[in-house]
Amino acid sequence: MGAGLWWWIILLSTARGSIVGVVSGVLIVTLCFGRRSWPWLRQFTVYFLTGVAIWLVFSVLVPSLFFGETELRSIHASSSGRLPLFIEAWQMSIQHFPFGMGPQSWLTHDLLTQEYSGSSKFGHPHNMYLMWAAEYGWLLVLLLAILMFQFAIHFWRRRTNAILEDKKSEIIMLCGFTASVIGALVHAGVSAVFMAPGSMLVGMLVLVGFWALIF
Repeated sequence: MGAGLWWWIILLSTARGSIVGVVSGVLIVTLCFGRRSWPWLRQFTVYFLTGVAIWLVFSVLVPSLFFGETELRSIHASSSGRLPLFIEAWQMSIQHFPFGMGPQSWLTHDLLTQEYSGSSKFGHPHNMYLMWAAEYGWLLVLLLAILMFQFAIHFWRRRTNAILEDKKSEIIMLCGFTASVIGALVHAGVSAVFMAPGSMLVGMLVLVGFWALIF
């Protein structure tokens, strides 16, 4: 039920970044584990269908019965004003390459691009990697990429051992944690999921669990 409520929120808010992140995680996990991922995929599908059912009841049926109309948000393909922020963060990142302009410089720096100065400003660039590059430099992003590569190597070793030893429960856990981590990493490219307190609190637990599984 909890997972269904989460899907209800995603569907209600039409959170494109979350949807793209989850879909990316599911696809990569399916490619990595093949048929071994099917038990996890079945459970994932149950959660998703539960969320759709909750959405249909509370966001479509109930409003139409009590209020006579239903307002549904549509998914649009625009950048929602993010492109000028991406360009500004990119320009910041190359000012003092590869060290960046320093912590909190996104809030204090002199504007560099005309697009950003004329846009409606958000509180962050909506791209964690560009923001880290802008404030802390591409050197830090490179170190993070090396860390992710190390994660990937250990994950693949654990995945191979789990399949060879036919550890079904461990495979299911690996599928779930891997999809979650990949979803967060993809989502961070169009949002600031590593800044929101709720995301950081939950993300810390997920990353610790993932670290324990693969190491």
